[in-house]
Amino acid sequence: MLVWMLRNVMADRGIWSGAALARLMKQKANYSLSAASISALLNGQPRQMKAETLDALCTTLSCTPSELWYIHHHPKPGRLNKSMTVRTIVPFGDPILRKTARPVDNVNTRVVKILDDMAETLYDREGRAGLAAPQIGILRRLVVMDCGEGLIELINPEIVETDGEQQLGPEACLSYPGYYGYVKRAERVIVKTLNRKGETILLEGEGYLARCMQHEIDHLNGVLFVDHIQDEWLYHEETHRRIELLPVLGLSNTGT
Repeated sequence: MLVWMLRNVMADRGIWSGAALARLMKQKANYSLSAASISALLNGQPRQMKAETLDALCTTLSCTPSELWYIHHHPKPGRLNKSMTVRTIVPFGDPILRKTARPVDNVNTRVVKILDDMAETLYDREGRAGLAAPQIGILRRLVVMDCGEGLIELINPEIVETDGEQQLGPEACLSYPGYYGYVKRAERVIVKTLNRKGETILLEGEGYLARCMQHEIDHLNGVLFVDHIQDEWLYHEETHRRIELLPVLGLSNTGT
């Protein structure tokens, strides 16, 4: 379930809360959304929504039913290789998250094994879109992502071009689970990277994919999403209650 993709769609349309979404649905679709339906929507539980709720949501967000169905029902891939291992996620406060990751010199079997383990770790956390190697305690320039279009692997990624107006959208992090904040990112990026065959390729990302690319590449440079937040708050994923950003920033810099 890619709840963050749905929240990003909402953010792209200037809808920052469940209450705002409910008001807009009333205005655009003449549909009253209950508090229970709002909670189900924002916590990735679409089976609790009625069909007419989904139709009204599609009208409000200018999405097709199939797009929203995919967003909420994106399957968690099964284990591709029994040798894959779910790694422990490094939390905020570990100094490795503030270090610059080293380039990969040779895409060998060890690197491939790390990528496989990273993918297994990512898919073990439902609703998350990306993971960087420092988050599992490995200081190498490796990233795995799945933003709804299948697994993407980045080796020594470098953003070579950005385009479009900076867009404000929600972001979260596996190293500080349970909270999200609003960050401005370029609308479009082009990334130069190696694939697991050691070939140099260019990948283009727009919208949500571009956001994920920028977020994960930041991790390789010791930069966290909380560094980019311009207001004073983070928000709880389930209750959406806010907490002060400053103590979290302090925690993220522990040991540096």
